[in-house]
Amino acid sequence: MSATVLFVDDDPATRDMFYAVFELWGIKCEIASSAYEAMYKVDKFIGLKMIITDTDMPGKGGVELAQELKSSGIDIPIVALVDSPNNSIHECGCFFDTLSKPIDLKSVKILVDDIINPQPVV
Repeated sequence: MSATVLFVDDDPATRDMFYAVFELWGIKCEIASSAYEAMYKVDKFIGLKMIITDTDMPGKGGVELAQELKSSGIDIPIVALVDSPNNSIHECGCFFDTLSKPIDLKSVKILVDDIINPQPVV
């Protein structure tokens, strides 16, 4: 069974695109349309290897989601999907890395591979 990535975004087109891309890459992808749905899925699915979350969503955003997960002791790498560089994203200390929109799929693939299949340092 392949690793599972949870992708969180309120935009249906973005969710659909990431789902399709992860499927092409042979990576199981769960999607959530809100931070609330993401919390449910984190509790439900065993084997999540990483979470990619939009930081700008209605209600609870990706920063609040990451802070809640970290304060709950959940140790899954979380990647912020941002519209523009934002120092507060880095200052919260909850994110493994960030991805900026517009999305460069090559950068996403490299980051996902580094997290899911880390290579030993020689």
